[in-house]
Amino acid sequence: QEEWIELFGEEGTVAQTPEADYWECEPAMANKNFVSGLSFALDRKTLAESIGFTPSANYFGSGYMIDPENGIAYNSTEAHKNAMKDMLEGTDGYGYSLEKAKACFKKACDELICAGTYQPGDTIEIEFAWQTQSDIEYFGDPLKDFILDAFDNCGGALKLKIKNWVGAKWELVYYDKMMVGQFDIGFGSIEGNTYDPLNFLEVLKSDNSSQFTLNWGVDTNKVDGTLFYDGQYWSFDALWAAADRGTFAIDGQA
Repeated sequence: QEEWIELFGEEGTVAQTPEADYWECEPAMANKNFVSGLSFALDRKTLAESIGFTPSANYFGSGYMIDPENGIAYNSTEAHKNAMKDMLEGTDGYGYSLEKAKACFKKACDELICAGTYQPGDTIEIEFAWQTQSDIEYFGDPLKDFILDAFDNCGGALKLKIKNWVGAKWELVYYDKMMVGQFDIGFGSIEGNTYDPLNFLEVLKSDNSSQFTLNWGVDTNKVDGTLFYDGQYWSFDALWAAADRGTFAIDGQA
């Protein structure tokens, strides 16, 4: 909640919100095991094939080229495959594992109760924000079922409630929700940059330089020991800027 106020409060760095309209962050959404449980619970293959889509756990489609002159797709690179290992290991190949989801949810419940954030029997309430009512029918309701199937059978001492939201116009998911921090999970879409996928990664930076940050989590310009290249550790922002346009960096930070 403190971070939300810094980003979206009355004097927020991304958007300014009157105190009466502050979004109440659900504490579980800051728990790594809970968020991992959400991801592992999604049966992407079953859902995608049921509506004529191609299942994938990747950020980019297969048409995004890291080397267009030689026809090398971003997803085919060893760097990308290595980055996906932890997410795909022990799953159906698309990031789905009911058992891993249940294990993550159980750990999350134990951690949140142990920390005093929730009491046994409390309900975690999260909201999915969608563009249209048809999105809820095609995606929202099935995803809700996948997640609740895993959570309700994880053996944890908490309950989970999921609500689907949709605005009067499709674009309101951006202007009323995702771009002003009024959401737990939001459904948006971006297209373009097929031959420049590195530039497309700008929406993952936490400084909102793209004006459409997709995930508000860690400070992506901090060197946290997860990105190692050319003999030293770097922040995501530093490596992104170096690859996108070139930059000066000090101690791994842009």
